[in-house]
Amino acid sequence: MASQVGMDSNRFVPKGPPQAGHLRSSQVIAADASFVSWMAPYAARQFDAPAGWRYTTPGTGPKWTEVAKAKYTDSWIKALMKGAGL
Repeated sequence: MASQVGMDSNRFVPKGPPQAGHLRSSQVIAADASFVSWMAPYAARQFDAPAGWRYTTPGTGPKWTEVAKAKYTDSWIKALMKGAGL
């Protein structure tokens, strides 16, 4: 399930300059799959960005895991059930 959460959330992670794609590629999934995180030094600032920030890639912006959660919760539950063998 953590892989699915990471993959779906990354669609909403800002991609723009100066290092295009660096934030997306900094994603880390814990060894025990208990969490997904983005490790770029500026990840927290982007995630918690205030309203009004402009993003160069349409559909991206702050709180990307929350955006993904609202859209993909059902598929995450299915992935969890499949992974658990239920």
